Parts: sequence; structure tokens; C-alpha cells
Amino acid sequence: MRRLIERFRHAAVANVDQSFEKLSALAFCLIGEFLLCSRRLGFADARIFDLLDDVKKKRSLIPMVLAETFHGLDALSRGETNIFQGSPLLLQVWLMDHMGILSLPTVATYGPADYVGRKLQLFGCQTEKEWTYFLSRKDGQNIRWNCHWWKCPYPLLRSPNRDHIFLVGLRSVSFYKGERIVSQFGLMPMIPSSGNRPFKPVDVAPSIITKAIAGLDNAHRADETFMRFHAFEMPKAYHDWLKEKVQDKEARLKEARKTFLKNFKKTHKRRRNDRG
Repeated sequence: MRRLIERFRHAAVANVDQSFEKLSALAFCLIGEFLLCSRRLGFADARIFDLLDDVKKKRSLIPMVLAETFHGLDALSRGETNIFQGSPLLLQVWLMDHMGILSLPTVATYGPADYVGRKLQLFGCQTEKEWTYFLSRKDGQNIRWNCHWWKCPYPLLRSPNRDHIFLVGLRSVSFYKGERIVSQFGLMPMIPSSGNRPFKPVDVAPSIITKAIAGLDNAHRADETFMRFHAFEMPKAYHDWLKEKVQDKEARLKEARKTFLKNFKKTHKRRRNDRG
């Protein structure tokens, strides 16, 4: 991206085509640096060029950014990489507001331009150790679950016959669990109806994209039928259900790790004997 910036930074614009070319290069660098980061620092995925036409037509890239961010966080948690692939800007905005690092807005008509005018309320976190300590002390009682000034519409909860919503990313198809984010909209979480379990994020294919988009046409959206609340709370039934789901998942992952290590040791021992 550095070469691209150097080429167009001082480039003269003589006609409409050259202006569009320069703006496209700028948009490519912004998307590649802040919204859809590559695992190679200083580089951007060439597939971002295909998105520039969507930007020109004012189509939202947020679902794709969410998919790549979720997939990037999953890859980090599984130890597949040590470089985040997704949107650092999205994570920063989420962290600043939900963790109470920025002061509350003071204007009724809040917009992106008002973000830079808000005061920083946390000054003691400068190192990774300090941030880890700060985040470890946070719990459900002191997190801003409902940032109403964002004026976000109610989220989609689930696709037909599914308990999740598909997200088509730049490199893969991912998903999110809708009932686990309604707290951020001031709504009480409910136990979802039984549905097909989501798949592991996979590479994008035309057939998968077609099915994902078709599932969004009839997706169920959160609405006023949900019970509203003003502070963090979780119904006991939902708490017990979520705890059971998490424990089952952790047990499966633990068993999978044991199987992997067992097979790895057998393979390593076999190769060592073959060399001997």
C-alpha cells in the first residue's frame, strides 16, 4: 500500500477518470488498513478492488467487515495466527464505548463527527499488561450494554431453520448468534428456538453465498415484543441454558485437543522410527 500512496499522493488530476482513479486508490488503502486488514502488514487483499464499485454505489460493507473481524478473532483464539485479520477500527470503537473509556455524548443528534469531541476517561492503560488488568476487572455490571446514541436498528436474530445469522466476508462465510447481542439494544435475551448448528467458517463459494443471502430474506428480527430493561441482567433460564451450551462446547474442544495430541505423538513416533 505504501507504493500506492506514494504514487497518488502528489498525482495531478487532469480529468474525471484520473480523479476517480486517485479516489479509488485512497479508498483501497483506507479499507485495507482499517476495515479489512490482511495478515501481511503493509499489504491489502487484492479482492478489495472488487468492493470499490459497491462503495461508489453507497452499499454498506459492514456485514463483510463483521464477518472478517469475527473470523480474525476466532483465528487468534485458536492459535492459528498472531496477526489480527479484520477491522481494528471496529474493535476500537466498540471498546471505547462499551467499556466506558469515553465520556457519554452531550448532544442529542449524535453522529460520527461528534466522536472526536468526546473526552477520554481512562489514562492508566498504556501497556498490554495494564489493558489486561483493566479488562479482567470488567463484568456485566459495569459494561455499557446499550449505546443508544448509535441509533442502530434492531439486529437480525436468526435465519429460517437456523439459530444464527450468516455473514458473508471477503475470504470466508461466518455467523453470529443473534440472541447473545440483544443486551446491547436494551432487550432481554431469550432462549432461541432449536435450529441447525452453525458450520465452521469456510472459504467463500458461490453456492454458499447464494444460500446465505437467501436465508437473510426471511430472517427474524428483534422487535418490541422483546422485554426491555435498563441495566445488565440475565434471566435464570437463559443463564442456565447458555452455561450448559458453553460447557458442552468446552468439553468437545478439550476432547478434540486430546485426540489431536494423541495422533500427533503417534505420527511423530512413527516418523522417528522410520528414520531410525
